[in-house]
Amino acid sequence: MEEVVIRPTGDSALTVEFQNRISISVNQKVHTLVKVLEGDPIPGIVEMVPTYRSVMVYYRPEQILYGPLKEAVLKRLDRCSSGQEPVKEIIELPVRYGGELGPDIGIVAEHDGITEDEVISRHSGHLSFVYAIGFSPGLAYIGCPEPTFTIPRLKSPRIRIPEDSIVVWESQTTTISFNQPCGWHIIGGTPVHLYDGRREQGSYLKAGQWVRFIPVSSEEYGRIRKQAEEGTYRPVIYREE
Repeated sequence: MEEVVIRPTGDSALTVEFQNRISISVNQKVHTLVKVLEGDPIPGIVEMVPTYRSVMVYYRPEQILYGPLKEAVLKRLDRCSSGQEPVKEIIELPVRYGGELGPDIGIVAEHDGITEDEVISRHSGHLSFVYAIGFSPGLAYIGCPEPTFTIPRLKSPRIRIPEDSIVVWESQTTTISFNQPCGWHIIGGTPVHLYDGRREQGSYLKAGQWVRFIPVSSEEYGRIRKQAEEGTYRPVIYREE
């Protein structure tokens, strides 16, 4: 595989770095490597952390040293170059855009010289890709392959953005899973819980998935929110070649 660098990271981890850019194709290589390592595990590996363009691999030095681990990872990298387009796993995420849940939708519209309806159309009109889960459970970093907006981040981040908010800057989206600071623009909220400890997979989204944002009405938002509170809501997930 071309343009891959493996380097030590501290005394018990190594990092596999792909091209230095935000790209769906690069990120898919990251997740392909993770799947290969999960399917053909190397004794001593204890955790793998995928990012936009790299995988950090934590290991136990008493079980395997850096040199042999690097060689074992390099051998598995050869399997990541099949050239076949990965099957898309698509999950639908309902969103109520604008209003109290999306107070910045007008700011985004004004910045890009479009209507609020066009903001919704651009955001929900294409499949988006989950690059990684961030620093808190359920916080997903999502990118759209089609240009959506040009609005930059806020100059001063807000101290608190409500949980289950949908925020954007340029063509990137983040799902806010807990009340937290953030410098992105709030365009809506989802009625589902982006993180719920009652689920086997606590995070609603997972890295490597595709997301279809589904605009919903206030009534639909309330109905789905009730199901989410009761723990009975089931996401729509399907696959496409």
